[in-house]
Amino acid sequence: MSKNLENDMMRNDGAPANAGGSFLRVAFGFLAGALSGAAVALLLAPSSGRDARTQITDAYRKSTDKVARLPAAFKSAGIAARAAFAEARAEEHAAAAKNAPVAPAGNAHPRA
Repeated sequence: MSKNLENDMMRNDGAPANAGGSFLRVAFGFLAGALSGAAVALLLAPSSGRDARTQITDAYRKSTDKVARLPAAFKSAGIAARAAFAEARAEEHAAAAKNAPVAPAGNAHPRA
């Protein structure tokens, strides 16, 4: 891969340009699907209207509490992922520097 293309695909912090975007869409899609599936299951379950409304209200309150905690969880996960990426990248650069050929001392070109 060319260096320019590789640079275009990276953000300023060294993470891939699309890092996090697709994960968030999948996570929120999963959450929306789980909530709608739970609501349908409660509505179709044999129970009185009052019981169903109570169950839906309780499920809604619990889910809003969980959703309120998501931004902090995503932020800490993102920080940990960036730190792990930076550490892996530093190790990769250290290994590459260790394996780089060393120029001979003195004259840059050996005599022919």
